[in-house]
Amino acid sequence: MHVFDQFHRLAGGNLTQLNTALVSLIPKKDGADKISDFRPISLIHSMAKLIAKVLSIRLAAVVQDIISPAQSAFLSSKGIHDSFLYVQNTVRSLHMKKTPALLLKLDIA
Repeated sequence: MHVFDQFHRLAGGNLTQLNTALVSLIPKKDGADKISDFRPISLIHSMAKLIAKVLSIRLAAVVQDIISPAQSAFLSSKGIHDSFLYVQNTVRSLHMKKTPALLLKLDIA
């Protein structure tokens, strides 16, 4: 409870003590020489993990109300295929209405 009390007192203040992490690069294969040959591992302070877990549990109760129905990430009730179906239905609707449109597919990676 002391940790959560301290976190609450830091609200809007300096969170540098909580925001520290150690990042290590672990090679995926022998002779790794490119950045894509490494796997980053982040060692986050355990108190930050605890606070994040509690906040995520509390947020789970209201996340359905604050995320758009078009959004498929971050919701356990939706899957990756929901995005495809949403786009497919949008294309069908645009085609039926004969509305000119431009669709872009972006790859975050």
